[in-house]
Amino acid sequence: MDDAIAVAELKTAAYSFVLPMKAAAIVAGAPEEVVEKVADIARSLGIAFQLRDDLLGTFGDPEIVGKDVDGDIREGKRTPLVVHAASTSHWWRIEPHLGNAAVTKDEADEVRHALIDAGSFEHVENLMNRHVRIARWHADTLELAGPIVDTLTSAWDIAGATVAPAHAEAPVGAAVGVA
Repeated sequence: MDDAIAVAELKTAAYSFVLPMKAAAIVAGAPEEVVEKVADIARSLGIAFQLRDDLLGTFGDPEIVGKDVDGDIREGKRTPLVVHAASTSHWWRIEPHLGNAAVTKDEADEVRHALIDAGSFEHVENLMNRHVRIARWHADTLELAGPIVDTLTSAWDIAGATVAPAHAEAPVGAAVGVA
């Protein structure tokens, strides 16, 4: 799982969060300790955002997320969902379909159900929320005020928005969106 989180940190956190937020702090004339604290906030937000993107990439409503939610399954991506599931008794339900370019909608739905049954969805959502809490903690230690607080609050609300998987009575993917 550490490798999957490292990928999230490098894939999204560094380029989309840490570097821009550090640059903004430097341009604003912030002292070095504030710049580093801003980087800590940004790193945690970026990881949370990438984890949310991974959840939406498998469980999202294609109409809302704007992409094929079976794509990560077809491509066999080693997302944190998959990494967690590989250590569970449900892996046998998932592994045969990963990386299968011809996976059917029913097979992809079975993978999603198995990821939920394996506790992988909940595990990744908990990780996402943990990183949002870490970002908030770092922000609280800075005692920030004004527009920066509004901006950060919006960022962690987006990064930590709940991804609602479909329930057992509805087919996975049919009612999945963001709560």
